[in-house]
Amino acid sequence: MKVAIDIRNLVEETLTGIGHYTQSLVGELVRDTSVDWYLFYNHGKRAKEPDIIQTLENLPHVHIIRTRYPNKVFNLMLCMRLVHLDTLMCSRAGINQLDWIFFPNLGFISVSKKTKIMLAIHDLTFT
Repeated sequence: MKVAIDIRNLVEETLTGIGHYTQSLVGELVRDTSVDWYLFYNHGKRAKEPDIIQTLENLPHVHIIRTRYPNKVFNLMLCMRLVHLDTLMCSRAGINQLDWIFFPNLGFISVSKKTKIMLAIHDLTFT
């Protein structure tokens, strides 16, 4: 099975509650070696990656998909559905299709109809 996780919220210099949640969840999920994990990480212009990215990259069943789009441009592309996150990840990883994509936070999301979506809903983060 091929499962992707959107880990864009790990980009922040100081992790928020959802960032800590994502970091802990990913750390536990990747222990399942029967799954190929594809972690999407867009760091824009940021030069230094979080330590967890380098730790996860050393696992043979974990694949980090990196992009360096400016975040505002990338989010706009997602909003306008100019790009689907799963399609972008598949093309970068050299695979045909993902089975699932998990979003640990409600944010800018655009996924093709062929990939199943899991979305964690937390409390209201905006009013």
